[in-house]
Amino acid sequence: MELTRSGFKRASKFLVNKIYRYPIWITLSISVFLILLCSSIIALEVDISFFEALTKVFILFMGELGDLEWDSSLARLAMTVGLIAGVGFIAIVGAQIVTFYVDLSIKGGRIMKRVDYSNHIIICGWNSQGRHIVAQLLSPDIAEKRPIVILANLEKRPVDEDRVDFISGDPCREEDLKRAGILKADTAIVLTEFDRLAEKGANPDAQALLITLAIESLNRNVYTCVQLKNSEFKKHLERVHVDETICLDHMSGNLMVASALNHGLSNVLNELLEFNSGSEFYKKKVPEGFVGRGFKDAAKTLLDESIILIGVETKVLVPKQDEDGSEIIGGDGKPEFRMKEQWITNPQKKDYPNDYILKQDDSMYLIAVDEPPMDMLNKIAGKK
Repeated sequence: MELTRSGFKRASKFLVNKIYRYPIWITLSISVFLILLCSSIIALEVDISFFEALTKVFILFMGELGDLEWDSSLARLAMTVGLIAGVGFIAIVGAQIVTFYVDLSIKGGRIMKRVDYSNHIIICGWNSQGRHIVAQLLSPDIAEKRPIVILANLEKRPVDEDRVDFISGDPCREEDLKRAGILKADTAIVLTEFDRLAEKGANPDAQALLITLAIESLNRNVYTCVQLKNSEFKKHLERVHVDETICLDHMSGNLMVASALNHGLSNVLNELLEFNSGSEFYKKKVPEGFVGRGFKDAAKTLLDESIILIGVETKVLVPKQDEDGSEIIGGDGKPEFRMKEQWITNPQKKDYPNDYILKQDDSMYLIAVDEPPMDMLNKIAGKK
């Protein structure tokens, strides 16, 4: 007897704990069970089909009174219990629908669990500059439209844009990065969370470094552009093969000095860096017709079409170095080499006596009002 009573207490405690943990699903399950049970009882007692009995119970809790003048007391009791279960079912479902839309409104729109994109842009982290960055990425002046995904530790959407998906998560976690599609992404922009982390006394640049490490460990082919508040952390990012680092202290300091010496320079740069007016910077592969031709020759040809060639990105062999900056020597006793990007702007005669000759794998940096498509550049390069 004691064992039975003890087992009943354990079962009751287990059921109560489950109800507290999953109140919605448990209540819905009980309601559905009672509706089906009551329908079965009515079908047996009144001698009608189960479907007809279920229809009567459904009619009852949808707001119309069913037939309670049956001779069977058990059938009338089942109809009453069905009414209570049905009302509870409708109340819970209605409350869940209202809660969903209220929660959606509070969060500013839909929050994705996972995306299935490729060749898209992921913004990891969020700060006060995020809205401006998204607005520039969505500019109609950008010819190639790519999906944009924001992955940040936020409870609501930071921007209300149809072309931008938001995933609430930690950019340092591999699982959250995978949900944002890092394995098939083209570019990852890491924003320093100096707004949020500064309040907690944490180092935002250290967080940016951890995010970059997580990204590079999952996909070395994704192009990483990392924002830093302090340029002292740049050397650490170089060791994890980051593609570009934007140091806020270094760039703003240099710009202020250059603007002080060349008044109005900041206004020119602002126009070139924003996609909503005037001309902008564009990076394009060197057209076939320019391969083997000099920088000055290509610049003159492009200038006739109102396109300014300001620089070239090429690749050169450089010795591999360890963390101490020493050259790495291979097993044959000779230094090991690797390919590294080199940027050439306004090449001078002392460095290139016969002008810089454009190569097959080079890229050009151009200033133009609109992004010139490759077929247009090929046509221009074909002119002599």
